[in-house]
Amino acid sequence: MVFSSIIFLYVFLPLLFIGYGITKGTGKNLILLVFSLFFYAWGEPKYILLMISSIVINYLLGMAIFGNKGHAKKVILALGVIINIFMLAVFKYLDFIIGIIDLVPGMNLNEAGITLPIGISFYTFQALSYLIDVYRGDEEVEKNLVNFATYISFFPQLIAGPIVQYRHVRTRLNEKTNPSLNEINEGVMRFCIGLGKKTLIANALGQMVDSLTVLRGDELSCLSSWVAVIGFSLQLYFDFSGYSDMAIGLGKMFGFSFPENFDHPYESKSVTEFWRRWHISLGSWFRDYVYIPLGGSKKGFKRQVLSILVVWAVTGLWHGASFNFVVWGLYYAAFLLMEKIFLLRLTARFPSFLKHLYTVVVVVIGWSIFMKPDLTAGYGFYKKMAGMGDLTDRGIFFVIREYAVILVLGIIGSTGIPKRLSGRIVEGNDGLKYILSCVFISFIMVLSTAAIISDTYNPFLYFRF
Repeated sequence: MVFSSIIFLYVFLPLLFIGYGITKGTGKNLILLVFSLFFYAWGEPKYILLMISSIVINYLLGMAIFGNKGHAKKVILALGVIINIFMLAVFKYLDFIIGIIDLVPGMNLNEAGITLPIGISFYTFQALSYLIDVYRGDEEVEKNLVNFATYISFFPQLIAGPIVQYRHVRTRLNEKTNPSLNEINEGVMRFCIGLGKKTLIANALGQMVDSLTVLRGDELSCLSSWVAVIGFSLQLYFDFSGYSDMAIGLGKMFGFSFPENFDHPYESKSVTEFWRRWHISLGSWFRDYVYIPLGGSKKGFKRQVLSILVVWAVTGLWHGASFNFVVWGLYYAAFLLMEKIFLLRLTARFPSFLKHLYTVVVVVIGWSIFMKPDLTAGYGFYKKMAGMGDLTDRGIFFVIREYAVILVLGIIGSTGIPKRLSGRIVEGNDGLKYILSCVFISFIMVLSTAAIISDTYNPFLYFRF
């Protein structure tokens, strides 16, 4: 089940609101847990046992860490890390590992053919952060199994984040009241913004990208290749940030405050700044649980270089089990290191628009690596982008004319301009703000519903990561 579906919008969500609203006390978390497990089972029924196993195992490990000291405590944490990484390796990376082994002469192993369980990267990282925080003493152990299970399986952030640490939700999980009317209003507005991003902009951009990369293939020219990658860059942003907005909004409707995941990253003026604004919860996770424990910047420059390389190689692998994601991660590691060593000092002298242009070009080229799962197949595409072939073609101008409006909307919408303009319009006028909010919500819901009903194209890119 996805948020941008009729069954979710008009059946699942209303039933959950009714059930949650009429249930009292501790039963509220049980309602959230039951609906969350149903939400996951709707699309992945065979993997619901995997999620339940993860919940039970990590709950018991957390209790064991809390109940022990010294060496035993370290052993239990190590066991927890090994179990979680093993589960992730088997269900996400086994075929990738087999493929690497098959590179050895004489080896000829058959792929396992395991389907990737949706959301496993996100809920595994949440479980790991919980165990590590309990071990460090940064978080209290959760003794209530229903509360812990709700944290791991809570449907808004289950499929594609943001990655939520237990401290973000602990207080709300122990409250027994309904969310305030203001929280519900804020949540509905945020959800509708995300729904509009997904159904009205991301899907249209996705159709444009597919019309270029799938239908035309080797006929792409240099210009059409760049248009395809720019379209993919915008599609990925609206797809993923739209989902994050919907997740944050849904959480707010039930009284939960999830961390922000995007902060208009395409406005950045350095690659370093871009990664402070893009997928913020993932960057924070790797900083807190990988980069700093490896030594970060506190143990000399060589250790810092090693830490960055490890973090970004793992970040690449986290996104997918293929070499292009490793290359993509190391590509960013190279630019982040160069910026630390000399590039930031060099670009500091540039005018603002040049710093922004440099960042956008680096990021768009990075997405060209990201969008082609097979490096060998993508090589021809990269050559086209580099101008090794026709510079333009007649078909691309038709595509640009066909999608000009959505491209312009995408570029403007990826900045903070709409938010700043809307803030100025309603500044100091609560009545106008309320009226415009109602009109906006109704408008987006009508358009999004029409788009979902009339259009069969409704993929979600981050499901595969």
